[in-house]
Amino acid sequence: MSNRIPPELAGELYCRANIDPMIYNVMNPQIATELLDRAWHMLSQGQISFSFNYIDKPKEGSGFFLKVQPDEGVMAPHDGFQYMDDEVAYGYPGDSRLSITERSQGFATGDQYTHIVRRRYTLTQPGRDTLAFLHYAKAELNRSVVVDARRARTPARQYPLKPIPGIPGPVPVPQQPPQQGYPQGYRPQQVPPKMASPYAGSPINGSPASPQQAPGNYGRFSAVPAPVPGPPGGQAGPQRLASVNSGAYGNQRHEKKSSHKKHQQQQQHQQPQMTPQQHAQVLAQQQAQAQEDAEEPSGDELDFLTAKDVAVARYKRNHDYIAEVFSPYPTSRIIPPRPEFQQSITFLKSLSEKHNDDLDAAKTEHTEKIKKFKAEATVLYKGLEELKQATTVQEVFAANERVETFKGMAVKPYSALRQVDLPKDELSRTPELKAAHLLHPLQLLKLWRWMDQQSLLHQRTLIWLDNRTLS
Repeated sequence: MSNRIPPELAGELYCRANIDPMIYNVMNPQIATELLDRAWHMLSQGQISFSFNYIDKPKEGSGFFLKVQPDEGVMAPHDGFQYMDDEVAYGYPGDSRLSITERSQGFATGDQYTHIVRRRYTLTQPGRDTLAFLHYAKAELNRSVVVDARRARTPARQYPLKPIPGIPGPVPVPQQPPQQGYPQGYRPQQVPPKMASPYAGSPINGSPASPQQAPGNYGRFSAVPAPVPGPPGGQAGPQRLASVNSGAYGNQRHEKKSSHKKHQQQQQHQQPQMTPQQHAQVLAQQQAQAQEDAEEPSGDELDFLTAKDVAVARYKRNHDYIAEVFSPYPTSRIIPPRPEFQQSITFLKSLSEKHNDDLDAAKTEHTEKIKKFKAEATVLYKGLEELKQATTVQEVFAANERVETFKGMAVKPYSALRQVDLPKDELSRTPELKAAHLLHPLQLLKLWRWMDQQSLLHQRTLIWLDNRTLS
């Protein structure tokens, strides 16, 4: 085998292992890592060889072992599909040796929605990075997008394919096998024939698997059966359930009709030569039977369904629903939020200095406010003490003026305060009335009661209180 791709076929050929494609409806990084380890061990023993060949629109679940060429790091060869997105490379957190390159929006010419996800698994260990495992999976419903061929990142492949030097004859265009006997939207599991190669008995062979065990189950890895494929974009609940139920009995219905056809053919060989009328009658029966086979199943599904078929169909349906919730998402695709501040050291230092200046200014302002508050409180307390000790109106007014001057505000009395002049002889004979003109009317009433109890100038006090009330 030549170590270089022919120039006229650059970007078209893969350096593939000389084994048939394998079908893995379920693939995860753990299985891919173990496959690469075993394939590398067999390659080191000379049990695997490589040659240049095409990959053209492989089936969903197909897997290929490739020898990575030096020029494939820039652009992978064409595989017959077109892609709406670019290749994304990311690592696997569970195993630092594994590197994954993915394209998740693949489609073929004529498709309305993307439905192919291509992943290339490679080991990053020195010497082992030339071996890769290429896998094609069905895209999840929530990752399918509407096809726009004008925005495709890869051009459409030109047919017919060019012949490969060293391989005689033209290169046939791969065709999908007919799916007769199956309802629309259901695809049975495709299992390749057994290969007479050293892969027999290993997890990378193409041996068929049981319906309960998906291909790729080996060792301690148990693969989950793949969901039932359907049209991109999702279906309604009853439609999807009908598709699942129709796929559960499709095989049995197809086998029954095939056996019926074989029985009819045997009867035709055993019968003698038929007349033209009998021949026309047989042709009419065959046409009616063919028309019945082409019709969609309507109400005969109960004739073929078993409890096991119903359980498997429900399991696949539930797996399809839950896969949309627990689908793996690579952490490398998570876009971190934009930082609030720049990561420049100079900018951070200037920002720190600005914050320190603001803190010093706030501390100084707080200290000045505390000093002013304490000074005002001291003046206020002194004014209250002067008011308590005041015996004349002049002393009260003087204390109010000092407080108003210091505070810069006007002090309003709680109630009306009026000065009443009493005769000097009355004040000299009744010391308790010296400050009576400064009291509130209620306080004067209390004073009158006290004087009444003491029998001090009862009559004169009553006259004075009457004059006070009338004024």
